[in-house]
Amino acid sequence: MTDLMNMLKKLYEVSVNSNIFTRSETSRSRKPFDDLEYIEANVLETGEFDIEKYSLDTIRNEFDELRKINILGLDSSSRVIDTPYLFIGVGSAFIISRTKGALVKCPDFYDFILSSKKNRYPCRFLSIVPEVEGIRDFIEENFAEIAYLKNPNNIPYDQFYNKYAILDELRTRLENNVLKQLVHEYNIHEPTLLFLDGPLYFIPADLHQYMYRKTSNLNNNVYVNAWITLMNEKTRIIKQAYERNIPVIGIVKRIYRSTLLSKTDPFKICDKKSYINDEAYLSIV
Repeated sequence: MTDLMNMLKKLYEVSVNSNIFTRSETSRSRKPFDDLEYIEANVLETGEFDIEKYSLDTIRNEFDELRKINILGLDSSSRVIDTPYLFIGVGSAFIISRTKGALVKCPDFYDFILSSKKNRYPCRFLSIVPEVEGIRDFIEENFAEIAYLKNPNNIPYDQFYNKYAILDELRTRLENNVLKQLVHEYNIHEPTLLFLDGPLYFIPADLHQYMYRKTSNLNNNVYVNAWITLMNEKTRIIKQAYERNIPVIGIVKRIYRSTLLSKTDPFKICDKKSYINDEAYLSIV
């Protein structure tokens, strides 16, 4: 907590000394990936989709067996503290057991408050962007252990880096962190199922274009490459979870941005020349 107080004092010094502001409003104006597509991992390699249909009777028959399984849930969130001097993204991620409560936490605030200087903060949960001259070195010296100051490919977060992308990257980093802790640090013996809030791998449309058509806006390549790094890491961790007999299932609720059903058209109701979103597809069915 002393470090946080020191940062506030440093910000006060900056304001008193009238340092030059470098704040960029354009980095707050829009998301780099406005049109998101949620696709399964095999699409990246084969361009094919697999869909399985389950009847309600099948689900009811298997419900009693599912009750015996240790069910875990993973979710992450982020909030923003935006000042004239700093952009601060604050994030957290948790894996919760329905019987044991919070199993993995990032950050664990007890550890954060009680940690000694020798063994400080086990995970980073902040993303900090200095937007005034004369403070970056101070932040790098004092907050590197709890804050991300660069993107996954080691590119510094500056005043021009899109703030929505920073938050997306922060949440995904936190999710990867708690997944890694679960796989490597916890001895789970009973049958376990992990539900993740959202798709396992969500792929921005710009990334899809970049991989298949090479037409993505060059200005977005820094975000595309960062996302590739994050998804590759997530893929490795999820494979390790499966090797430990911990299946991971993504729960997607916002199907109005997905076109999986119309592209595969399991009910043969779509014109192959055009796609509709999955919400509209299910409405027709």
